[in-house]
Amino acid sequence: MKLIPTSVILKFREFDRETVYHNPYACIGGLIRTNLDSLSKDIQENGFKNNFTLLIKNNKALLVDGNNRLACALRLNIQSVPVDIEYYDKLPDDSYKLYLGDKLHKMIKIDSKLNQFLIK
Repeated sequence: MKLIPTSVILKFREFDRETVYHNPYACIGGLIRTNLDSLSKDIQENGFKNNFTLLIKNNKALLVDGNNRLACALRLNIQSVPVDIEYYDKLPDDSYKLYLGDKLHKMIKIDSKLNQFLIK
């Protein structure tokens, strides 16, 4: 686990929850709004219960777990978030790789801001 600035992770989110949250015409907007409101309150009171998961493959990255929590972190002005870094080629479970397969096209090239947190 590494603490990575929220501003650095923001670029690699799979889905911008706040865009849907603020769109009154999105049918899922109300559900996400309710979820983010209660999740934000819980995070404010208890902190993060789970780490975020950043997937790395071929010099690209994608936040595959924690998109809702990232939206809450932005709301709460949390400066850094706990991130587990997983390397796609080292994942042991083929079914998990299959699940992630449809997300790989969304991956974004790693920039220097994120790269400094990936150096071992």
